[in-house]
Amino acid sequence: MGLGNPGEKYVETRHNLGFRVLDQLANQWQCSFSASRAPYDTARCHIEQNRILFVKPMTFMNLSGVAVSHVLARHPTELDHLLVVCDDFALPLGKLRFREQGSNGGHNGLASIIEKLNTKEFPRLRMGIDKDTRQDPADYVLARFKKSERSTVNEMIDLASEAIVDFIHNGIHHAMNHWNN
Repeated sequence: MGLGNPGEKYVETRHNLGFRVLDQLANQWQCSFSASRAPYDTARCHIEQNRILFVKPMTFMNLSGVAVSHVLARHPTELDHLLVVCDDFALPLGKLRFREQGSNGGHNGLASIIEKLNTKEFPRLRMGIDKDTRQDPADYVLARFKKSERSTVNEMIDLASEAIVDFIHNGIHHAMNHWNN
């Protein structure tokens, strides 16, 4: 589950890193996203012997939990097989951090998911976007990356893609031990 906001005006914003990572993975494995009547777009991919469903909520960030709960109702799975990929302004730009569970950390998409699932116990991959204390957090996450940040962001997206494959093959504990250093 990659978090972001639908629409062209949000494509390159800090809040859309989850979408960007899933787009890269779908492209890498030659599968494409399809729209549906559901509140999300999906891409069905095969990674070696694993069948993966990539999901991008089309509900806007603050209602991501609606899409997650809908997906889990249609495609029941254990929560430890769900991975939520999102931005995090508490982490330095370019830093990745897997968590097995936890609070929303001020992230409205995670807050919505926690509320709808009624649990904090699901894996997530948080991607550092830094914080600008001079700017309102809502404005900051909806802003585009600076030109000087773009190469770091692209490297982080590449690393996050590799990290997600590691999670798929080896689970959250291995991913945390390998990628959180």
